[in-house]
Amino acid sequence: MSKKSFPMMTLLGLCCLWIGLGLSAPVPKPPRVDHEKVLEELFGTTWMPERTIVEGKKSKGINYSARYSKEAVYIGEFEEVCPGGVIIDTTHTPWRFDMTNRDTDSTAVTPGIFKFEDGKLVTCFGNKWYDKIDPKGDYPTRPTQFGSTKENGCILTTCKRWPNY
Repeated sequence: MSKKSFPMMTLLGLCCLWIGLGLSAPVPKPPRVDHEKVLEELFGTTWMPERTIVEGKKSKGINYSARYSKEAVYIGEFEEVCPGGVIIDTTHTPWRFDMTNRDTDSTAVTPGIFKFEDGKLVTCFGNKWYDKIDPKGDYPTRPTQFGSTKENGCILTTCKRWPNY
């Protein structure tokens, strides 16, 4: 490289660096979640399973409605009460959905995840119940993505709003 072309190449390099830095934008933050609105959407309706996949295979026969709350889960047409309810955490991605069952003698929790997609509720649960609720919600079998395979043993359910309620 000649002494005359060195300043030109340096200037060209600095221009490219300047343009490159100008084009790289910061990574946008995900939109802030309105936790109360999520709870309203989840708890404000009755959900009917449209499709359930267990260990990678489409399940037949899961045909019951569910209405969720913090205190209980109401199952089926006669709203059989499952005391305990659900624990929701929208500060994680994907959102966390822990189904609890508390009776007079014991507590059980199965960790899951959920999302709303096209007006439907999509849940994915691991295949293990725990006998204690972890206040941080850190369970080793919590799904990290929406999918059901024989290997992960997850239950993936898509629910539609049940119009009767």
